[in-house]
Amino acid sequence: MDMITPSTDEASPPTSTARGLRANRLGAPAIVFFVVAAVGPMSGMVGASALVFDAVGPGAPMAFVLMTAVYVLFVIGYTRMSQYVVNAGGFVAYIAKSLGQQVGSAVASMSILMYTTLLCSFYGIYSVLAQGALEAVFNWHVEWYWCLFATLVLVGVLSYKGVDISLKFLSVLLVLETIALGAVAVAIAAQGGGVSGNSLAGFAPSHWANANLGVAMLWAAGVYVGVEATVVFGEEARNRRRTIPRAAYGAVILLGIFYVFVTWALSNGVGMGSIAQVSMTDPEGFIFAQAENHIGHFWSLWLHVQVITSFFAVLLGLNNILSRYFFSLGRAGLMPSTLGRTHPVSQNPHRASASISVVLVVVLALFTVFGADPYKVIYQWLIGVGTVALLVILSLTSISVVVFFRRQKPGAHSALATVLAPLLSALCFVVITYLAIAHYGDFVGQQDNAVWLLLLIPGSALAGLAICLIRPRGVDFSTRLD
Repeated sequence: MDMITPSTDEASPPTSTARGLRANRLGAPAIVFFVVAAVGPMSGMVGASALVFDAVGPGAPMAFVLMTAVYVLFVIGYTRMSQYVVNAGGFVAYIAKSLGQQVGSAVASMSILMYTTLLCSFYGIYSVLAQGALEAVFNWHVEWYWCLFATLVLVGVLSYKGVDISLKFLSVLLVLETIALGAVAVAIAAQGGGVSGNSLAGFAPSHWANANLGVAMLWAAGVYVGVEATVVFGEEARNRRRTIPRAAYGAVILLGIFYVFVTWALSNGVGMGSIAQVSMTDPEGFIFAQAENHIGHFWSLWLHVQVITSFFAVLLGLNNILSRYFFSLGRAGLMPSTLGRTHPVSQNPHRASASISVVLVVVLALFTVFGADPYKVIYQWLIGVGTVALLVILSLTSISVVVFFRRQKPGAHSALATVLAPLLSALCFVVITYLAIAHYGDFVGQQDNAVWLLLLIPGSALAGLAICLIRPRGVDFSTRLD
């Protein structure tokens, strides 16, 4: 793999225009903190680890090793292209640059659907967890929708104020949740590894090289949602040609190490022979049970609190990411141009942020008014749509990297970085997309009506294409392309 050539020119000086985000705001550590917090490693483990254990048992750590490798393949080409495309639209700008404005517009509409459905789904499960925590800790009975809308207001205010204040909150929350769950894994290992001892047998092919590996990787893919957004902050990064690759690799590798270590410790702690059964007996609670067994009751309660704060971090992080999508699409002409303007002082995409809050309030209010269950409907239905949309977009982005370097920058980097790696990542994401659709019932709790929501994905793409075609001046994603 070739090394990324450092940029010889300094980053652009801050601009006072209301059409651009503030340059030189974020370094690599800040972006890593922001993106990893938006992924929510603790909420991901609580929500998905049992499903991965159910598929491959003690082979779960290896499923996360393989999924991390897939994302590293994706990042190799993705960050090479970030040297030539600087745009808060992320995926959309890449695809438009390679495959044309019309395809970019279709993917832009899919991206809005993806992040909106994911955000709404996380608000659904968050409201249930918050309601339970308030009742367990304070003996307060509060309806779930009050938890939902109160949090939505708080997230909206923090996002409106800007990335700087959001980053401070996310940094604290990320450190706390990492310590909370990491301490459980460390305790299990320090106490001898539990039932199976500190065994590495789970990494042996006999435990994971089977027909269930694809399904395990499907669930594992879902706990990396948001890690692709490192380039979304490219316009605000300091020395972006170094910062963005470092942040992307750092986010993927740190998450991978955390997921592998935690699942390895949990598998040994419960016992490799029984981890699949035990985890699915109480999928939401078996991590808390391990905390109580190996550290104590207080730590189990603390984990419950940290799950709530982890989901809050996810909501705040994704809200900031989506606001930059809205901003870039407003600037490109696919959405109202007023969204493509920033605050004259802070240069935060405040209008885009406010519009997202309005959209979320409307969508979630409709679900609430019609009596939708926050977990079985808002969470399970919408998480399925958002995950499949993400996998489709990741596949297209990987292909766009190959097309870009073959057509516009031949020979700029090695074939490994610009052809082989992105083609392999595209193949992996296509296979995982197929598995997601084939096993869609698992996503939505075997609710047959929910499968029709998948039509929103091609429907949103057609809507984006139609807007591009009817716009008198067309749509242009080339703003801030270097």
